Amino acid sequence: MKVNLYGNNANMAYVWGGYLKKLGVDVTAFVDKKPYDVYHTPEWEYPDHGRMPDWARVTDISFKRFFIPSANEKKFIRELSDCDLIQTFGEAAVWALRTDKPYVYWSYGYDLDVMPFLKGSIKNFVLSRLARKSLAKAARLIYAMPHQKELVERLGLSNAEFYSPLPIDVDRYAPFDEARRGKLRSQYDADYIFIHLSRHNWVGDMPDNKGNDRLFTAYRDFIKNTKKKPVLLTVEKGKDVQASKSLIKDLGIEKYVLWLPVINKEKVIELLNIADINFDQFCTGSWGLVMLEAMSVGVPTFIFIHERCKNFYDELPPAINVNTAGDILGKMMEFAESKDRWADIRERSRDWVRRHYHWEVVMKKYIEIYKGIVAEKGKRQCM
Repeated sequence: MKVNLYGNNANMAYVWGGYLKKLGVDVTAFVDKKPYDVYHTPEWEYPDHGRMPDWARVTDISFKRFFIPSANEKKFIRELSDCDLIQTFGEAAVWALRTDKPYVYWSYGYDLDVMPFLKGSIKNFVLSRLARKSLAKAARLIYAMPHQKELVERLGLSNAEFYSPLPIDVDRYAPFDEARRGKLRSQYDADYIFIHLSRHNWVGDMPDNKGNDRLFTAYRDFIKNTKKKPVLLTVEKGKDVQASKSLIKDLGIEKYVLWLPVINKEKVIELLNIADINFDQFCTGSWGLVMLEAMSVGVPTFIFIHERCKNFYDELPPAINVNTAGDILGKMMEFAESKDRWADIRERSRDWVRRHYHWEVVMKKYIEIYKGIVAEKGKRQCM
């Protein structure tokens, strides 16, 4: 079975291709030459990866030429078609429409939450129609967030299946030894080291609101109520970075916040290993890579998990479920009063990720999905 992958949002196609390759699947992962964000490059995930492996190809195509393709787009469509099945991620699935191959559509969020419902311009109308068509034509649509069930039903998508797990390399996202952790922590003059790696998205009405402002408000009150010195490390990522900086200044906590430039995954793993607490999001109600990578390292994670998640999972994560600034502050104070009580959460967090999200467990599930789709197509062709 030959599987092609396209859609390198958060480096998905490249990472999944590598995992499938380890399990003996014949794969080709297509990576855009000019992605719109550094987070969609192999160098971000694997800073020392060097040359592109023989199972990955760099492609130079433009969506502007989707309807009237140039030589580059025509070549890409031919190469993308050279397989038994295509695994796509997000809106990249529109290119699978140009092939005659079955494809699996994995939704990362915005592509299902927003794109099918865009209005207000001819461009939005076209994008909306293409989004709906690519979702509907998929052999299987995989959605990973419980709230999306309502959207799937609203769009009448009978091909949809809820499957949450993202593949995590638990051997890479793992705790360092104490000596290494101590050396890294010594770079910061602080008793508590907190990290907040989620995007800064909180101003205005949006489906991907992270509630960053709630954390900063709680953090201000935590500083007032503790005699210890904390530092909060956060990354300049998201549309509301400047709004977050302004709020932090207004709250008078600038000296307790350290802003970092865009960092690669090796740096992320280092930060996770020195963190006392990882703060994720406090509005969307579900989880993704930020929580999973942190918990794989064993970092206690504060996040909002909506009650509806109980209907989708056999076992919820051992995360600290908080929603309001008051919730966040209360749990932070519990942490400060008895740091030892969190050792159990560290162990349970890593164990939960290992059992449910280990890359090998997840990818074997997808291989079974792929085999089923290819077999279904074979039966139809024989009829």
